[in-house]
Amino acid sequence: MIRRLAAATSPTGVVTLVGLLNAVLFALMAFAHWVGWGGPDGLESSGMTPGQVTATSVFVVVVDLVCAFAAVSLVVLTRPLGRRWRYRLGAVLTVSAAVAVVRVAALGDVGRPVTLVDDVLDGAATGLGYVVALVGALLVADLVVAYEAQMRARTAAEVASARQVARLEAQEGVRRRLVADRLHGAVQNRLVLLAAGIDQVVERLEPDRPDDAAALRRIADQLAEVSERDVRALSHELFPTAVDVSVVRAVRTLLDRLPPSVAGALDLGPTYRDLVDHGTDDPIVLPDRLVVVDTVEEALTNALKHGRAHRVRVRLDVERCVAGDAPLWLVGVVRADGRGPSGHVVLGGLERLRSRLAARGGGLHLTGDERGSVLRFDLPLRTAASPEDTLPGDCVP
Repeated sequence: MIRRLAAATSPTGVVTLVGLLNAVLFALMAFAHWVGWGGPDGLESSGMTPGQVTATSVFVVVVDLVCAFAAVSLVVLTRPLGRRWRYRLGAVLTVSAAVAVVRVAALGDVGRPVTLVDDVLDGAATGLGYVVALVGALLVADLVVAYEAQMRARTAAEVASARQVARLEAQEGVRRRLVADRLHGAVQNRLVLLAAGIDQVVERLEPDRPDDAAALRRIADQLAEVSERDVRALSHELFPTAVDVSVVRAVRTLLDRLPPSVAGALDLGPTYRDLVDHGTDDPIVLPDRLVVVDTVEEALTNALKHGRAHRVRVRLDVERCVAGDAPLWLVGVVRADGRGPSGHVVLGGLERLRSRLAARGGGLHLTGDERGSVLRFDLPLRTAASPEDTLPGDCVP
C-alpha cells in the first residue's frame, strides 16, 4: 500500500487523500450517531413534514462533509510535512477545535433540544475525531516519505554499484585485450624465434648427428604447434577476434571458422537491425559483448563436438520489455541440427556462461532432441550511451 501511494502521489497528496478519507468516514459516523440519537424523530415530533425532515437530514450530512473537507484543507495549508511533531500537533489541535466549534454552531439543536453540556461534549467528540483522522493521515505521509527516502538511497547505491562494476568491467576488458595482444604478439613471436633457432641447430647437426637433429626437429614442430594452436587459441579466448568492433563481426568470424562441412548463418532481428541502421555501431557495451560472443562460441563448439551438427544458425535480436528497469533486452538463439541433448540437460561449460549471464541479469536455457538443439540466452541491454544503467532482475522478455 505504501509503495502504491508513493508511486501515485506526493506526500502532501497522501495527507490530503488519507485525511479526506478518514474525515469523510468520521462525518458519516457522526451522521449515523445523530440518527441513532433520534435526530430525525425529533424533527418529526417538532411538526416538520417528511420533506422537511429529509432536507434537514441532508443539511446535517452536508455540514459534516464540509467540516471534514475544511479540517483537512486547513491542516494541509499549514504545510506540516517536514516540521516537528510539536508544530504538527499544534496545527491539528487548533484546526480540529475550530472546525468542531463551527460544526456545533452550524447544527445547533437540530433534531432535538440540547444543553451547553451537550454542545461541549459534541464539540469535544467531533474535535477528537478530526484529530485522529488528521494524525493518521500525517503518519501515513511520514511512512511514504520514509519509503521514498529509502528508495532514493537504494537507487543511489545501485547506481554507484553499477558505475563501479562498469569501471571494473572496462578495466577487465583492457587487461584482457592487453594480455591477448601480448600472447598473440610477444609470446608467439618468441616461440617462433625459438623454433627458428632450433632449426638452425638442426641444420648444423644433421650431417654428423641425424638422431639428435630429428629429436630437435620434433621439439621445433611442437613449439610451432603450441605457438599456432595453443597460444593463438588462448589469445582468442581472452579477447575474441573482432569483438572490439561489434558482436555481429565477432560472431561472423566464429561462423567463418567452422569446418567446410558445416553451414553457418547469422540472422539479425528487425529491432537489432534498426538500432544499427540508426547509427549505433553496436548496441552492446564491450563487457557484455564478451559474454555474448563466448556464449555463442561455446554453443557452436557443443553443437559440433556433441551433436555432430551440419547446420547451425545464430539469431540475435533486441526485444522490448513492458516492465522492469531495462527497456531493451538482447535475445540470442543458436539452433543446430544433429543430435541434441535429451532428458536431464547437463550444461557443462555452459554453466559458467549461465552464471556470467545471471550476474548481469540475464539467463540461458538449453533444449534439444534427436533433431537438434536450441540454446536461448538473454541479457538486459546496456548501450554505449548508458553503460552504467542499473541491471534489472524482475523482467524477462
